[in-house]
Amino acid sequence: MPSTIEKTTELLKKSDQELAFEAAGGSRGSYDELVNRYSQRIFKFVYVKTKNIECTEDIVQDTFIRAWLNLEKYDPKYCFSTWLYTIAIRLTQNHYRKKKAFTVEDEILDSHHRSVSWPIDDMIRKEQSDILWQKAARLKPEHYNMLWLKYVEQQTIEEIALTTGKSQVSVKVILHRARNKLATML
Repeated sequence: MPSTIEKTTELLKKSDQELAFEAAGGSRGSYDELVNRYSQRIFKFVYVKTKNIECTEDIVQDTFIRAWLNLEKYDPKYCFSTWLYTIAIRLTQNHYRKKKAFTVEDEILDSHHRSVSWPIDDMIRKEQSDILWQKAARLKPEHYNMLWLKYVEQQTIEEIALTTGKSQVSVKVILHRARNKLATML
């Protein structure tokens, strides 16, 4: 019988799609691994919108509950992350519909993983990234979401289209407009 460490190592080697398939079959360990992989990323994504830790935690929890309850609807030919972000975006939008307000304030956000050469270089890069994402947070929510999915989550145009329910052409147009708007803000 495999040990807990061996089971954990096996889960780490599996793709998101494999884990989702197993979770849909009732494997709690596989679903827990998906939660471990995505909970911080989803949290950061939602927190930029809500600016409220408790609210963000609720939305993230709801995202994973909805995903768990609807795993049979997930199509493994698409990225699991695309499906999960779609759920998170819709829950965040629903949150703001209920509140009838959408305000985005400045947020310091750590974005891409970078190789570190010198500590001062890393600090400069982080400061530049923070300024960029602070400005991006002032864009329309749709523009911000597209930029986040493209540059932080590194999704393809096709994945972003699936996540947002837009055509690939629309995604390209919105990304172009968002980049131009952000460039004028900088």
